[in-house]
Amino acid sequence: GGRLGSLLAVPFVLAILEDEQGLLASWNGIDSDLPDATLDFLQEPGFGAVTITPRELSEPFFTDIVSGGSVDVAYLGDNCVGFAATNPDFRIQLSNDMTDLSIVFFASDDSADTTLIVNAADGEWHCNDDSRLDSLDPGITFDTAPAGQYDVWVGSYNSSDSVSGMLAVTEVSSAGELVNPGDNPGSILDFTGNPHDGSAQLAAGFVPDPYVVNVNAGGSVDVASAQLGDECRGFASSAPDFQLNWSGESTNLHIYFVASEAGNDATLVINNPNGSWFCNDDSPSSLNPGITINLPTAGRYDVWVGAYSQGEFISGELSISELSTEIP
Repeated sequence: GGRLGSLLAVPFVLAILEDEQGLLASWNGIDSDLPDATLDFLQEPGFGAVTITPRELSEPFFTDIVSGGSVDVAYLGDNCVGFAATNPDFRIQLSNDMTDLSIVFFASDDSADTTLIVNAADGEWHCNDDSRLDSLDPGITFDTAPAGQYDVWVGSYNSSDSVSGMLAVTEVSSAGELVNPGDNPGSILDFTGNPHDGSAQLAAGFVPDPYVVNVNAGGSVDVASAQLGDECRGFASSAPDFQLNWSGESTNLHIYFVASEAGNDATLVINNPNGSWFCNDDSPSSLNPGITINLPTAGRYDVWVGAYSQGEFISGELSISELSTEIP
């Protein structure tokens, strides 16, 4: 997991353990002996994990977490305070290097005091108690964030506290406007946003048919909360994934998404030129979604591809066709 800064010969390590237990602690920036209970990034995270790209973090990723545990994290030194679980609460696999990575925890109770501990991809520990003068919520910003594994613990300042809330992961430009999603659940599908995966101008009789574009499905917006219809569900980005500008006359227009990996469950949401919404979860033959628009109106179609499960991102192909209505 990128934890080894160097390799040491086994006899040398054994000699250290036998002769000077305290030296091992000092290598980690710890002045005193290690306590019996410590944070262990080798364990499985208690509240899940996500593999995510820097582009996806242009919009915040949210996940539910409950703070607290029996480990006094003060042994890590510096600004590390509070009590956390031995296992990480959440694990982030960052696919590529990025700048300005922000990790913030929003407590559901504004008066609750929580802390944040992160073991970064380079093995370094980072801690925060209060990110702002007007808030008890903690947050950590990485000016440079190498690709790799980030293990996150949310601690409670008081040992007896367990605080529910939301962990947010995003880039700093988005974090500057970030608010507690519990206070403002107004993340919406915004057809005024710039599409993530581009746009196309297609006219009736276009070739080649189908028109295909790579899309990464998923996001932080709960589509069901918008109450657009029974089939409108999953989690998508706020801005559209793709924008189609359509012209000409056709009997039907079929728009469908096929996940790169079989078994991934994606959803599809389309806003047509008249402002009507169309949604689909599963096609009759697979978990891949598809929508057929009869006698398509000329104009702009905004397309979102969501993931059925929160925190999941699904790569695949979005296809647009006049000829075929079958979904692989």
